[in-house]
Amino acid sequence: MKRKNRKEKIGLGYYLTALVLLALAIPMLSIAADDLVPKKVQEMAVAYAASTNLVKAVFIMDGETVKKLDSSSGTRVVHEGMFTDTHNAEFPGTSADQSVASLRPTFFILSNDSPKGRLNLVKVEVGKDNRTFYIGTVSASNTFHPMLDPKSLIEFAAEEVQPMIWKLTPKKDLAAGEYGLYISNAVGRESTDAGSLYGFSIVKK
Repeated sequence: MKRKNRKEKIGLGYYLTALVLLALAIPMLSIAADDLVPKKVQEMAVAYAASTNLVKAVFIMDGETVKKLDSSSGTRVVHEGMFTDTHNAEFPGTSADQSVASLRPTFFILSNDSPKGRLNLVKVEVGKDNRTFYIGTVSASNTFHPMLDPKSLIEFAAEEVQPMIWKLTPKKDLAAGEYGLYISNAVGRESTDAGSLYGFSIVKK
């Protein structure tokens, strides 16, 4: 009987030790998760929580510095062809307001849903007084076919690091130039709305 009680005490001791270790580990996991998201982004997530926009806010990291990207509305421009018309999105200005030196910047997106399939990371061309890129064609049947140029698209990885906070990372280094996170609103042939661009520049150090 004494041997059995001794085994039960040892088993209880292991159980209590495991509970203590688990209790200590949970805060550590929370701290580790918080360390993935800059404090400014966490604060803004609270401020924008009530927003009904699909994308509530976009941030880009420049080293340890957090920069908020503002969206600008684009205009759809039609270039007529013999059989099909090509459509470009044009955004004002030859450079974005925010610039970073990192060739593979990290983004934090505040959104209830995954940005995959809704946001596109694109390389944009610089015109005389604007930034532009191809967004689709209109066929002879007057049907608009939205499609971004694969050469301008940049693949990225996305993960939800906290509720409503998504971390985006390009899968390759980017060259110096103009870029943006693009949300398309272009749905019809006659629409002049070309969507929104969260623009940024990559500059050489």
